[in-house]
Amino acid sequence: MTIKKNKENKTVAIFIYFANHQVPEKLKHYSDNLRMNDFSSSICLVRDCDIFIFFNKLKDLDFLQKNYFLFIIGQKLSFSLKYKDYSVEFFGSKEYKLDNFILGWELGFYRFKNFKTSKSNNLKSKSINKRKDLLIQKNVYFFVRDMINYPANLLGPNEIYLNAKRFLGKEFLNSIKKGLALKKEFPLIYAVGNGSAKDKKPLFCEFRTKKKIKKNSLLNR
Repeated sequence: MTIKKNKENKTVAIFIYFANHQVPEKLKHYSDNLRMNDFSSSICLVRDCDIFIFFNKLKDLDFLQKNYFLFIIGQKLSFSLKYKDYSVEFFGSKEYKLDNFILGWELGFYRFKNFKTSKSNNLKSKSINKRKDLLIQKNVYFFVRDMINYPANLLGPNEIYLNAKRFLGKEFLNSIKKGLALKKEFPLIYAVGNGSAKDKKPLFCEFRTKKKIKKNSLLNR
């Protein structure tokens, strides 16, 4: 898929079709020549800087798979397109959710920049049909990804707590779980914490090799 530069800087429309009868007559020739269940970029057509996506050719997918594919398409488009403003015309049904496309679009802008000294190349989310609840989901995904990408030696329990408190602001709720309540609601966290709470025991190790080198001993607890 190739994108031509939009000199007029106009709002570009993205059309998404889920059934053959939804495809306009002027585009049916292109749609009819597409191979069935083709997952390549050929299901996207760019004409006069507008973008047409033909989900009607993905016949063997169930509605969960199509919704996931909507998410992936949104993510890939947001990463590759260069224009400023977009609108979406969605020709689907209730089971195919435009929310998945928009959420994928928003997540396509994620970059881990916490240790960058220069942030002049930050990507900005282009204007598209958005809802506040989807933007909240995006921010949560970005926060979790940032926590995953942090070096382990810089992110302990206290750092996670402080980052979450800073991220949530007024929505932050301090709820302490311990004992049986922690074991019931967060069994994995309970198991890890319970293991580290046991009394420490000294560990003595020696490394022996056939070569004549100085013997190393390790004492740890």
